[in-house]
Amino acid sequence: EAERLAREQEAVEATAATRIAAASRGRLARKEVQDMRQTEQLAREQAVAEAAAATKIGAVARGRQTRKTYQCIKEEEEAQRQAAQEADRQAARDAEEAAAATR
Repeated sequence: EAERLAREQEAVEATAATRIAAASRGRLARKEVQDMRQTEQLAREQAVAEAAAATKIGAVARGRQTRKTYQCIKEEEEAQRQAAQEADRQAARDAEEAAAATR
């Protein structure tokens, strides 16, 4: 009888140990899943932050390009205006020279 009770006690203890180990593994697995989800969330947040930064950098670069393009257009317009004024002055000199030559 004592041996039977000892075997039953061992079986109960082994079952309890198995259950404790399984519960522990379950907690560990849940913790691992939670950690993976948190890591994925952080990765998503990082990707969003990087995309936002790239968008801001792109907007700044486009703004610079727009200002640069505008400046180039203004410089070209100024060069054309000066060339037109010089052409007008040259035409006036040519007209004066022609008038002087016909006198």
